[in-house]
Amino acid sequence: MEKLNILGLFCAENGFRVALCMKNGETDEVVSHEKTSDNLAYNILGILNKHCIKIDDLDAVAVCVGPGSFTGNRVAVSFVKGLICGLDKNIKIISFSTFDFYSYDINCEIVIVPAFSDFVYLKQKNDMFCEKICNVSKIIGNSKVVCNLDLAKKMDIKNYVLPNDDFIKFVKNIIDFKSNIELKPIYLRASQAEIEKAQKEKNDGLKNS
Repeated sequence: MEKLNILGLFCAENGFRVALCMKNGETDEVVSHEKTSDNLAYNILGILNKHCIKIDDLDAVAVCVGPGSFTGNRVAVSFVKGLICGLDKNIKIISFSTFDFYSYDINCEIVIVPAFSDFVYLKQKNDMFCEKICNVSKIIGNSKVVCNLDLAKKMDIKNYVLPNDDFIKFVKNIIDFKSNIELKPIYLRASQAEIEKAQKEKNDGLKNS
């Protein structure tokens, strides 16, 4: 495999992860629980400067487009789009989903990602959707699924595998990743702001009726 400088961004959860895999075989990673919009760019520049790598030295950038944190995914995608516009060099851009990262090197047809309240994001074969936790058991049946321990306990899933958590390994092999996902955030539900706005409009309508 050709040695490349690859930058990986994962901002679908609370905080963010930045991984750097370098031509010389060295790797590094920043895992932060800080606010993504305020700290992502600073940490990206920090990890590049630490290893004396310029933006122009990158051969590929891999970015998670969700599902997950609305703000985190938008910030990550916006950063990468800005990166593309500001460079003369053609850098390979690879977009991947949270499902792809969680299930990397794991043989499971169903992947479950935390969403909000009593909902989860679920991928079954090629279908991705948001579903109420109370309905998940009917969907998965006895199938083996990828999900975290908290969700497994909450949904009483016995046949499960913990998600992949090795972001560096994932990024190191991302150049061979075949993705049909566009470089835009994956939205499988309305944002919390949209939900609250719709509920307010509904309540206002009831008051005025």
